[in-house]
Amino acid sequence: MNLKKYIAELKRRKVFKPAITYLIVAWLIAQVFSVVFPAFNAPNYFMKTLIIALIIGFPLNLILAWIYELTPQGIKKTKNMTAKASISTQTNAILNNGTDKLVVLPFQNISSSNGNNYFSNGLTEEIIVRLSGIEELDIASRSTSMRYRDSKLDNESLGRELNARYLLGGTVRRHKNDLRISTELIDLKKDTTLWAEIYQGNITDVFVIQEQVSKKIVKSLQLKLSPKEKVALGKKATLNIEAHDANLKAREFLFKYTKSYLLLAIDLFQNAIDLDPK
Repeated sequence: MNLKKYIAELKRRKVFKPAITYLIVAWLIAQVFSVVFPAFNAPNYFMKTLIIALIIGFPLNLILAWIYELTPQGIKKTKNMTAKASISTQTNAILNNGTDKLVVLPFQNISSSNGNNYFSNGLTEEIIVRLSGIEELDIASRSTSMRYRDSKLDNESLGRELNARYLLGGTVRRHKNDLRISTELIDLKKDTTLWAEIYQGNITDVFVIQEQVSKKIVKSLQLKLSPKEKVALGKKATLNIEAHDANLKAREFLFKYTKSYLLLAIDLFQNAIDLDPK
Protein backbone atom coordinates (compact mmCIF):
# COMPACT_ATOMS: atom_id res chain seq x y z
CA MET A 1 0.00 0.00 0.00
CA ASN A 2 1.58 3.31 -1.09
CA LEU A 3 1.52 6.37 1.15
CA LYS A 4 -1.31 8.23 -0.59
CA LYS A 5 -3.48 5.13 -0.67
CA TYR A 6 -2.76 4.54 3.02
CA ILE A 7 -3.69 8.13 3.90
CA ALA A 8 -6.91 7.80 1.90
CA GLU A 9 -7.75 4.65 3.87
CA LEU A 10 -7.04 6.47 7.15
CA LYS A 11 -9.46 9.20 6.09
CA ARG A 12 -12.11 6.67 5.12
CA ARG A 13 -11.87 4.94 8.49
CA LYS A 14 -11.93 8.37 10.18
CA VAL A 15 -8.75 7.75 12.16
CA PHE A 16 -7.54 11.35 12.18
CA LYS A 17 -10.41 12.80 14.20
CA PRO A 18 -10.10 10.40 17.19
CA ALA A 19 -6.30 10.76 17.03
CA ILE A 20 -6.48 14.54 17.31
CA THR A 21 -9.17 14.30 19.99
CA TYR A 22 -7.03 11.89 22.01
CA LEU A 23 -4.00 14.19 21.85
CA ILE A 24 -6.05 17.17 23.06
CA VAL A 25 -7.66 15.21 25.90
CA ALA A 26 -4.32 13.65 26.89
CA TRP A 27 -2.72 17.10 27.02
CA LEU A 28 -5.57 18.41 29.21
CA ILE A 29 -5.26 15.42 31.56
CA ALA A 30 -1.51 15.96 31.88
CA GLN A 31 -2.02 19.66 32.62
CA VAL A 32 -4.66 18.99 35.29
CA PHE A 33 -2.69 16.29 37.10
CA SER A 34 0.53 18.32 36.95
CA VAL A 35 -1.33 20.63 39.38
CA VAL A 36 -3.31 18.02 41.30
CA PHE A 37 -0.46 15.61 42.16
CA PRO A 38 1.79 18.24 43.81
CA ALA A 39 -1.21 19.60 45.73
CA PHE A 40 -1.69 16.19 47.37
CA ASN A 41 2.06 15.54 47.74
CA ALA A 42 1.85 12.55 45.39
CA PRO A 43 5.15 10.80 44.61
CA ASN A 44 6.94 11.91 41.43
CA TYR A 45 6.48 8.54 39.80
CA PHE A 46 2.69 9.11 39.72
CA MET A 47 3.13 11.77 37.03
CA LYS A 48 5.66 9.66 35.14
CA THR A 49 3.29 6.69 35.21
CA LEU A 50 0.44 8.86 33.94
CA ILE A 51 2.53 10.19 31.03
CA ILE A 52 3.63 6.66 30.05
CA ALA A 53 0.02 5.45 30.18
CA LEU A 54 -1.12 8.32 27.94
CA ILE A 55 1.67 7.59 25.45
CA ILE A 56 0.79 3.89 25.31
CA GLY A 57 -2.87 4.79 24.91
CA PHE A 58 -2.25 6.78 21.72
CA PRO A 59 -1.40 3.85 19.38
CA LEU A 60 -4.15 1.78 21.03
CA ASN A 61 -6.60 4.58 20.18
CA LEU A 62 -5.44 4.54 16.54
CA ILE A 63 -5.84 0.76 16.31
CA LEU A 64 -9.35 0.88 17.75
CA ALA A 65 -10.31 3.73 15.40
CA TRP A 66 -8.98 1.70 12.45
CA ILE A 67 -10.89 -1.48 13.34
CA TYR A 68 -14.15 -0.12 14.78
CA GLU A 69 -16.72 2.50 13.90
CA LEU A 70 -19.40 4.20 15.94
CA THR A 71 -22.97 3.34 14.85
CA PRO A 72 -26.42 4.11 16.25
CA GLN A 73 -26.39 0.55 17.67
CA GLY A 74 -23.00 1.00 19.33
CA ILE A 75 -19.41 0.28 18.37
CA LYS A 76 -19.02 -2.34 15.64
CA LYS A 77 -16.30 -3.65 13.37
CA THR A 78 -16.43 -1.96 9.99
CA LYS A 79 -16.34 -5.21 8.02
CA ASN A 80 -19.19 -6.68 10.13
CA MET A 81 -21.53 -3.72 9.74
CA THR A 82 -24.48 -3.44 7.43
CA ALA A 83 -24.45 -0.37 5.22
CA LYS A 84 -27.55 0.97 6.97
CA ALA A 85 -25.88 0.83 10.37
CA SER A 86 -22.86 2.94 9.46
CA ILE A 87 -22.93 6.65 10.25
CA SER A 88 -20.06 7.36 7.90
CA THR A 89 -21.21 8.24 4.39
CA GLN A 90 -17.94 7.02 2.89
CA THR A 91 -18.07 3.71 4.74
CA ASN A 92 -21.74 3.42 3.86
CA ALA A 93 -20.93 3.87 0.19
CA ILE A 94 -18.20 1.23 0.28
CA LEU A 95 -20.41 -1.30 2.04
CA ASN A 96 -22.94 -0.67 -0.72
CA ASN A 97 -20.16 -1.14 -3.32
CA GLY A 98 -20.30 2.59 -4.05
CA THR A 99 -22.92 4.76 -5.71
CA ASP A 100 -23.53 5.19 -9.41
CA LYS A 101 -21.82 8.59 -9.44
CA LEU A 102 -19.76 9.47 -12.50
CA VAL A 103 -16.58 11.52 -12.26
CA VAL A 104 -15.15 13.08 -15.41
CA LEU A 105 -11.45 13.33 -14.68
CA PRO A 106 -9.55 16.23 -16.30
CA PHE A 107 -8.47 15.24 -19.79
CA GLN A 108 -4.69 15.20 -19.99
CA ASN A 109 -3.03 17.49 -22.51
CA ILE A 110 -0.36 15.43 -24.29
CA SER A 111 0.26 18.01 -27.00
CA SER A 112 3.79 19.25 -27.53
CA SER A 113 2.76 22.63 -26.10
CA ASN A 114 1.43 23.33 -22.60
CA GLY A 115 -0.41 26.21 -24.18
CA ASN A 116 -3.17 23.77 -25.06
CA ASN A 117 -4.05 23.05 -21.42
CA TYR A 118 -6.98 25.44 -21.72
CA PHE A 119 -8.37 23.26 -24.51
CA SER A 120 -8.21 19.97 -22.57
CA ASN A 121 -9.65 21.68 -19.47
CA GLY A 122 -12.43 23.19 -21.56
CA LEU A 123 -13.24 19.83 -23.13
CA THR A 124 -13.56 18.31 -19.65
CA GLU A 125 -15.83 21.11 -18.48
CA GLU A 126 -18.09 20.97 -21.53
CA ILE A 127 -18.63 17.22 -21.18
CA ILE A 128 -19.52 17.74 -17.50
CA VAL A 129 -21.97 20.51 -18.44
CA ARG A 130 -23.63 18.32 -21.08
CA LEU A 131 -24.05 15.38 -18.72
CA SER A 132 -25.10 17.43 -15.68
CA GLY A 133 -28.41 18.14 -17.37
CA ILE A 134 -29.39 14.45 -17.10
CA GLU A 135 -31.58 14.03 -14.03
CA GLU A 136 -30.93 10.28 -13.76
CA LEU A 137 -27.14 10.76 -13.65
CA ASP A 138 -25.18 11.70 -10.52
CA ILE A 139 -22.07 13.52 -11.74
CA ALA A 140 -19.28 15.26 -9.84
CA SER A 141 -18.92 19.02 -10.32
CA ARG A 142 -16.20 20.73 -12.34
CA SER A 143 -14.45 22.01 -9.21
CA THR A 144 -14.32 18.50 -7.75
CA SER A 145 -13.03 17.07 -11.00
CA MET A 146 -10.28 19.66 -11.46
CA ARG A 147 -8.84 18.97 -8.00
CA TYR A 148 -7.65 15.63 -9.34
CA ARG A 149 -5.85 16.93 -12.43
CA ASP A 150 -2.40 15.86 -11.23
CA SER A 151 -3.53 13.20 -8.77
CA LYS A 152 -1.31 10.12 -8.42
CA LEU A 153 -4.06 8.04 -6.81
CA ASP A 154 -5.01 4.80 -8.54
CA ASN A 155 -8.55 4.29 -9.83
CA GLU A 156 -9.68 2.34 -6.78
CA SER A 157 -8.52 5.07 -4.40
CA LEU A 158 -10.06 7.79 -6.56
CA GLY A 159 -13.40 6.01 -6.61
CA ARG A 160 -13.32 5.53 -2.85
CA GLU A 161 -12.34 9.13 -2.15
CA LEU A 162 -14.92 10.55 -4.55
CA ASN A 163 -17.61 8.03 -3.63
CA ALA A 164 -18.00 7.17 -7.33
CA ARG A 165 -18.61 4.08 -9.38
CA TYR A 166 -17.67 5.36 -12.84
CA LEU A 167 -14.62 7.27 -14.04
CA LEU A 168 -14.29 8.93 -17.44
CA GLY A 169 -10.77 9.88 -18.40
CA GLY A 170 -8.86 10.66 -21.55
CA THR A 171 -6.12 12.51 -23.35
CA VAL A 172 -6.06 15.33 -25.88
CA ARG A 173 -3.41 15.89 -28.52
CA ARG A 174 -3.71 19.01 -30.63
CA HIS A 175 -1.32 20.09 -33.36
CA LYS A 176 -2.43 23.18 -35.26
CA ASN A 177 -5.85 22.11 -36.58
CA ASP A 178 -5.35 18.37 -36.13
CA LEU A 179 -7.07 16.82 -33.14
CA ARG A 180 -6.79 13.42 -31.45
CA ILE A 181 -8.88 12.59 -28.38
CA SER A 182 -8.85 9.28 -26.53
CA THR A 183 -11.50 8.40 -23.96
CA GLU A 184 -12.12 5.57 -21.51
CA LEU A 185 -15.09 4.86 -19.25
CA ILE A 186 -14.29 2.61 -16.26
CA ASP A 187 -16.70 0.73 -14.01
CA LEU A 188 -14.88 0.67 -10.66
CA LYS A 189 -17.29 -1.80 -9.09
CA LYS A 190 -16.55 -4.42 -11.73
CA ASP A 191 -12.99 -3.19 -12.38
CA THR A 192 -13.65 -3.19 -16.12
CA THR A 193 -13.49 -0.78 -19.03
CA LEU A 194 -17.00 -0.23 -20.37
CA TRP A 195 -15.68 1.35 -23.53
CA ALA A 196 -12.61 3.10 -24.89
CA GLU A 197 -12.33 4.97 -28.13
CA ILE A 198 -9.97 7.23 -30.08
CA TYR A 199 -11.36 10.14 -32.08
CA GLN A 200 -9.25 11.76 -34.78
CA GLY A 201 -10.11 14.66 -37.00
CA ASN A 202 -10.00 18.39 -37.49
CA ILE A 203 -10.42 20.94 -34.70
CA THR A 204 -13.91 21.68 -36.05
CA ASP A 205 -14.89 18.09 -35.19
CA VAL A 206 -14.66 18.83 -31.45
CA PHE A 207 -18.40 19.58 -31.24
CA VAL A 208 -19.30 16.22 -32.79
CA ILE A 209 -16.80 14.41 -30.56
CA GLN A 210 -18.27 15.95 -27.39
CA GLU A 211 -21.74 14.86 -28.43
CA GLN A 212 -20.57 11.33 -29.32
CA VAL A 213 -18.76 10.90 -25.99
CA SER A 214 -21.82 12.09 -24.06
CA LYS A 215 -24.13 9.73 -25.96
CA LYS A 216 -21.74 6.82 -25.45
CA ILE A 217 -21.83 7.40 -21.70
CA VAL A 218 -25.63 7.53 -21.71
CA LYS A 219 -25.78 4.28 -23.67
CA SER A 220 -23.15 2.51 -21.54
CA LEU A 221 -24.88 3.47 -18.29
CA GLN A 222 -28.29 2.63 -19.77
CA LEU A 223 -29.75 6.00 -18.82
CA LYS A 224 -33.25 6.92 -19.87
CA LEU A 225 -33.48 10.45 -21.24
CA SER A 226 -36.51 12.66 -21.51
CA PRO A 227 -37.15 14.33 -24.90
CA LYS A 228 -35.86 17.60 -23.43
CA GLU A 229 -32.66 15.93 -22.19
CA LYS A 230 -32.07 14.35 -25.61
CA VAL A 231 -32.25 17.77 -27.25
CA ALA A 232 -29.97 19.34 -24.61
CA LEU A 233 -27.38 16.58 -25.03
CA GLY A 234 -26.90 17.43 -28.70
CA LYS A 235 -27.14 21.20 -28.32
CA LYS A 236 -24.14 23.26 -29.38
CA ALA A 237 -23.46 26.71 -27.95
CA THR A 238 -21.70 27.76 -31.16
CA LEU A 239 -20.47 26.33 -34.44
CA ASN A 240 -17.84 29.04 -34.82
CA ILE A 241 -14.56 27.37 -33.88
CA GLU A 242 -12.79 30.69 -33.25
CA ALA A 243 -15.54 31.85 -30.90
CA HIS A 244 -15.43 28.47 -29.18
CA ASP A 245 -11.66 28.71 -28.75
CA ALA A 246 -11.90 32.24 -27.32
CA ASN A 247 -14.58 31.08 -24.91
CA LEU A 248 -12.40 28.17 -23.67
CA LYS A 249 -9.44 30.50 -23.12
CA ALA A 250 -11.66 32.98 -21.28
CA ARG A 251 -12.97 30.30 -18.91
CA GLU A 252 -9.43 29.10 -18.22
CA PHE A 253 -8.40 32.63 -17.20
CA LEU A 254 -11.62 33.14 -15.24
CA PHE A 255 -10.82 30.27 -12.87
CA LYS A 256 -7.38 31.68 -12.02
CA TYR A 257 -9.18 34.19 -9.74
CA THR A 258 -6.86 37.19 -10.16
CA LYS A 259 -7.70 40.67 -11.37
CA SER A 260 -5.35 40.58 -14.37
CA TYR A 261 -6.66 37.21 -15.56
CA LEU A 262 -10.24 38.36 -14.98
CA LEU A 263 -9.68 41.32 -17.29
CA LEU A 264 -8.22 39.00 -19.93
CA ALA A 265 -11.22 36.70 -19.54
CA ILE A 266 -13.63 39.61 -20.08
CA ASP A 267 -11.81 40.62 -23.30
CA LEU A 268 -11.90 37.03 -24.58
CA PHE A 269 -15.58 36.61 -23.74
CA GLN A 270 -16.31 39.81 -25.65
CA ASN A 271 -14.22 38.52 -28.55
CA ALA A 272 -16.24 35.30 -28.58
CA ILE A 273 -19.48 37.30 -28.65
CA ASP A 274 -18.20 39.47 -31.50
CA LEU A 275 -17.26 36.36 -33.50
CA ASP A 276 -20.63 34.73 -32.91
CA PRO A 277 -23.26 37.22 -31.69
CA LYS A 278 -25.92 34.49 -31.74
